[in-house]
Amino acid sequence: MQAIAPTLVDEAVVDLVDGRHPLLDERAVPQSVRLDDATRILIVSGPNMGGKTVTLKLVGLAVTMTACGMHVPAAAATIGRFARVCTDIGDEQSIAQNASTFSAHLRRLAEIVDAADDRTLVLIDEIGSGTEPNSGAALAVAVLERFLECGARVVATTHATELKLFGADHAHVANASVRFDPETYEPTYQLDVGSPGQSLAFALARRMKLDRDVIERAEALLSTQERDYERALAEVTEERIRATREREQLDRERAHLRSLEDNARRRAETLERERRELAKRADAQLAETLRRFTAELERRAAERTERAARAPRVTQGQADLLARTLDQMHRELGIAPTRRAQPVDGNDPRHAELVEAARAGDRVHVASWEQDGTVLEDLGEHVLVQIGAMRLTVPKSELRPLRQAQGDRGLRKAQGDGGYRQAQDDGGRTRRQAQGGGGRGGDQTLETASKAQTEIDVRGKRFVEAEPLVERWIDDAILLGHSPLRLIHGKGTGLLGKGLQQYLKAHPFVQNVRYGHADEGGGGVTVFELRNPHNV
Repeated sequence: MQAIAPTLVDEAVVDLVDGRHPLLDERAVPQSVRLDDATRILIVSGPNMGGKTVTLKLVGLAVTMTACGMHVPAAAATIGRFARVCTDIGDEQSIAQNASTFSAHLRRLAEIVDAADDRTLVLIDEIGSGTEPNSGAALAVAVLERFLECGARVVATTHATELKLFGADHAHVANASVRFDPETYEPTYQLDVGSPGQSLAFALARRMKLDRDVIERAEALLSTQERDYERALAEVTEERIRATREREQLDRERAHLRSLEDNARRRAETLERERRELAKRADAQLAETLRRFTAELERRAAERTERAARAPRVTQGQADLLARTLDQMHRELGIAPTRRAQPVDGNDPRHAELVEAARAGDRVHVASWEQDGTVLEDLGEHVLVQIGAMRLTVPKSELRPLRQAQGDRGLRKAQGDGGYRQAQDDGGRTRRQAQGGGGRGGDQTLETASKAQTEIDVRGKRFVEAEPLVERWIDDAILLGHSPLRLIHGKGTGLLGKGLQQYLKAHPFVQNVRYGHADEGGGGVTVFELRNPHNV
């Protein structure tokens, strides 16, 4: 048995929600009943075997169980403080005591009327029955009026029309009926508060297989007023049943709508939580990406600074040696010495401007090398400078602007044009002018040196052996301004030629790499050109 602890109040109140008789099983139909100051008397009508007496016993047991400190079988219950519970249920006729059914009821009614007050719960089954109907109904009305005067709480069952009218015409009195199926006339045991019920005597007689002619004769004997009343009551009952069904349908639809609303609200809350979580994860991922990006930038900046700090410094002696070597090469090759632009003094205001505004392509003088060069990249506090075939990272503090000097363009012309100054002798033969030298022997030496600088033969070598030779050869050719160049590697398996061509195509100063034509050596030779260092 499912039971709950009732709510206790001081007022004379009985409020049961979906209450069940404790001795019936779980299949019993729950009923809801309320008695309070607004509804002091509840008159329950309806067909026999419809559950009217069960309602009486349900209310009486709920109050008695509460007074005994017991739980109540209901979904909810509020019970007031009653001094007594008075009942008149069942047939107490006795031959030995010379008491008929009606007299037994009268004796019990007299005791209840004498004891009733505003703390009394009265339960009467079939009040006014057992005697002539009109007299019994009149007596029942008078007793109920007395209960109204003393403030007692009353539940009474009846079939009398007069009592149904009494319930409709008096304040603090309400009608109730037990519901039945209008098609089968089977009881549903549900209690409807607010309207009287039909006794359905003729319908019950048909159900009990009473002769149909007898039933029809009985219906004909009813007075016109009684037939009109029964017909009106039947119409009201039918309308009430239809309204009840519509209300129940509306309740189901409202419950369904509430369920949909709850589901939609929960779904919206879930989506909002997921949106916030996604936004949170996206923010975290963005922050992590920015952190990694910033860390990578800082790492690269640190590497660049460290690389600049570790950049090899050439001593003054090394710089002098390089300068002397270049001058010697110029003399041997017949190239006039280059008169460099003179560096501006460090106090010249243009120095600060150059250091701050050094851009790729600017020509500068590198003080530590005592050489002129071209700025390739601004690295912040350092710059990457091209001096001949060398790329150096030097501090900006070592840079000096140049004052353009007039004179022989010498090596700069050779590097810019990709060739050497040439002259023709009196016979029209082209030869290189060697400084301080002449004659056939000098020409032959220069031509041999020139040829040695424009081609190299690495046949029979492996790639790892040939690569450093080719690298030095290209560096020399850049310094001398030779282009195009001819690399002899032979055919063989083709691996050496392929490897050297890949190396050449990746070289920053090499362009237009191809195998030689038939008159150049074919697939055993690779021909290529050098880029102008100032354009790299």
